[in-house]
Amino acid sequence: MPRDDSGLESLEQWMYSVISHPQGAEAGVEANSKPGSEAAYDLEQTVLPSEKLTPLERISVYADMYFWRFIDIMSEEYPTVEHLLGVERFAQVVRDYITRHPSTYYNLNRLSVKFPQYLRNEADEIPHQPFVVAVATVERLMEDVFDAPHKEKISTEAIQNVPGEQWPEICLEFNPALYLLELDYPVNAYMTAVNEDRHMDAPKAQKSFVVVYRCNYRVWRDDLEYESYLLLAQLKEGKSLGEALENCALQEGVDMDKITTNLGEWFQQWTAQEFFCGLKTGS
Repeated sequence: MPRDDSGLESLEQWMYSVISHPQGAEAGVEANSKPGSEAAYDLEQTVLPSEKLTPLERISVYADMYFWRFIDIMSEEYPTVEHLLGVERFAQVVRDYITRHPSTYYNLNRLSVKFPQYLRNEADEIPHQPFVVAVATVERLMEDVFDAPHKEKISTEAIQNVPGEQWPEICLEFNPALYLLELDYPVNAYMTAVNEDRHMDAPKAQKSFVVVYRCNYRVWRDDLEYESYLLLAQLKEGKSLGEALENCALQEGVDMDKITTNLGEWFQQWTAQEFFCGLKTGS
């Protein structure tokens, strides 16, 4: 006869509902003992006491582990957000986030993928909220860059072997582990200060441009000047170098002398930082 697993499934659902309750195991037991609950179990009859722990204390061990495991993971991924919010408030925010957005992925790599959007649209009473959202966006992208596919970097020789007259027609293939960001706050400077254990107040709004990338199997982030950011953004969209330079010249406030003066040095630096994976002549 086929085995009836409905009772086991019901018990598992009750257990999960209890240990994942944001107010703790006691509140979870109470919430899942009310009439109309999908699976109502009596705690004392379901969980046996041990020599030292009551049934509630035993199930609370799992409830505490459930959230603290997630808090530990989020703390590692969002250290600057935790610094801004403080340890206790950060833990509360993570509990609320996990309750609203429980993990549905087969591992925990994607656990926090919605965290920046949650901070922007759902979180309550977040100090310096726009700045916190900007920081969370960068810290989330650092996780994405770490997990991005690997492609071999372009060699310096390949860059040097392009005849000078062909460069306006060249299109560059970018490392998939690279993101360009236009931000409303100086996020990178603040994150660096926190990493170096230097005090820095939450800054006022100020435009900044940041590249997050992987080089030598490590994740990096750097501030960019407006001109270098704009040129990289054009090239990353698939524009040839000639088209990218023309488009940059059309943008308000662009110092084209800065671009033409620094172009060769920028390309040497970007190549060393593994920004590019290949090149081709634009059609």
